[in-house]
Amino acid sequence: MKKIFIPAYVEVSQEIFQNLIEQNIERLPEKIGLVWVVQHEKDIDSVKRCLENAGKSVIKCGSILGCDVGCAETVADRVDAFLYVGSGRFHPIGVFLNTGKKVFVLNPIGKSFYVIDENDGSVRDFKRKRIAAVKRFYASDVVGIITSIKPGQCRIEEAEKIKEKVEAMGKKAYLFIGDEISEIEKENFPFIQSWINCACPRLSDFRSDMINLAELEKQD
Repeated sequence: MKKIFIPAYVEVSQEIFQNLIEQNIERLPEKIGLVWVVQHEKDIDSVKRCLENAGKSVIKCGSILGCDVGCAETVADRVDAFLYVGSGRFHPIGVFLNTGKKVFVLNPIGKSFYVIDENDGSVRDFKRKRIAAVKRFYASDVVGIITSIKPGQCRIEEAEKIKEKVEAMGKKAYLFIGDEISEIEKENFPFIQSWINCACPRLSDFRSDMINLAELEKQD
């Protein structure tokens, strides 16, 4: 089967980008990492020029795809903060959590500009739930381990090793493998007291009943 990839860009007036940058330029530090979602990719060069014309040093990191913020992680030690071009909070929160650097959000659709840092309510909520999830795991006797068959999320071998590790801790463990990981499907297994996520790392972000594979590995 042939596949055709058609870019779907959002049409936004350049004036909107320029006005938002000019109105908030004093809030931005000197060294900026520029990240974006693909819908705004065609406007990134002009955003970069606006920032550089205002005296900022800019590194184009790349577009953020799903839960993958690796493009930001690779330059985190070379920038003071990130500027994210796009709408929504999912991606910029991911950048902050994985780099520890402030993320300024330029939302051309909502015509808004704000910052995500340790004082953001969503970030505080995330940290509380991650602590609660780890505590819940250690208090659980029955654990479910989830992995996916999707490319980039298929970690069956890792999941099997985790199952052995969990069982060595005296817990009963079940392995769940699927394509779509649905929150609703979890309700079919009420005997599972805690879940370990070996699929998309952002799947467990705001769930207090699920820990990531990486969170378990940190406990070694």
